Amino acid sequence: MTNPQGRLSIRIPSDWTLPGYSLGQRTKQGLIIGIQYYPSGTFLAQEEGQEWRYSLLLTSNIQDLDYKKESEIEPLSTQELRSSILADIELYQSKIAALTEQLNEVEQA
Repeated sequence: MTNPQGRLSIRIPSDWTLPGYSLGQRTKQGLIIGIQYYPSGTFLAQEEGQEWRYSLLLTSNIQDLDYKKESEIEPLSTQELRSSILADIELYQSKIAALTEQLNEVEQA
C-alpha cells in the first residue's frame, strides 16, 4: 500500500501494540531485517506470547540469522551505533578501492 506521497506504508491494526524497533535498525543482537506479530487469539500468541518478533542478521552472511522477541532486543548506545556505522563505512570504502583498482587494470589492458 502506498500513501499520498507515493511511499510504501504499513498499517497496524489498532488493537496491536506498535513495534519498538524498525526494519534496518542496528541492535546489539544484529541488524533487523524482518518483523512479525502474533495477534491475540492465535495459537502462536498463546504458545509464544503476544509480542513483536524480529529477524536479525548477525553478520553480513545471510545464513547467520536469529529470531528474537521484542523483550530480548537491546538497542545500541549512541557510541555503539556510531562505531558500527563507521566500521561499515570503512569496509565499503576498502571494497570500493579494490573495485576501482580492478577497473583501472581492465581499462589499462
